[in-house]
Amino acid sequence: MRRDWDKVRAILEALEGAGWGQRVHLDDVPGIERIEALDYFRMLVEAGLAQGEPAHSPECLTRLTWAGHDLAEVLRKHGFFAQIKDEAKRRGVALTMDAIIQLARLLVTGGA
Repeated sequence: MRRDWDKVRAILEALEGAGWGQRVHLDDVPGIERIEALDYFRMLVEAGLAQGEPAHSPECLTRLTWAGHDLAEVLRKHGFFAQIKDEAKRRGVALTMDAIIQLARLLVTGGA
């Protein structure tokens, strides 16, 4: 499976938009198959971006972490995320979570 940042964004937005105490289940995100959602849920929990249940193989996400909210904010701004992707491509940098955060900082501070 290749990581798709649009799918990551969709899951983060679904969790961010869930009401207090509500969960996002594997079938709750349109356009993402259940088995694929499970992999994304695992990766988000492993990366410390979300909490899920059960912890080892989350079938639902219960909340975003602070870092998850930060990443959701960056990914939500389509124009800004497009700038990040363009800058990563220009620099020949893989689009990892760390690279997204560092490039976002560079673009915000004008250091790019």
